[in-house]
Amino acid sequence: PHAIGARVAVITGDGRRREQALRAGTGYLTGNAPELHFGLGEASSITAIEVTWPSGKVQRVESPELDSRIVITEPESTLIVARNGMVTVADSGTLVVDIASTN
Repeated sequence: PHAIGARVAVITGDGRRREQALRAGTGYLTGNAPELHFGLGEASSITAIEVTWPSGKVQRVESPELDSRIVITEPESTLIVARNGMVTVADSGTLVVDIASTN
């Protein structure tokens, strides 16, 4: 399953941080692509990608390559949350991040 709700930050070598969240849709009868695209402009390197999963876990990928597609899978876990008699189960997700050296 896609990691709807995951928040992703790409940190470049110059210390800049670019952030996006994976969303299911932004309007009535719409859908968004299941991957995130980061254009990095003049950045020459990436220090890390940080993913905050819907489960609350944080995962870090060190020194990914520019101009690449990275598939990140949440470490296996199932989160069960009980609120007001409702139970939510969130399985592990998979996230696709495209890194481009231009915008």
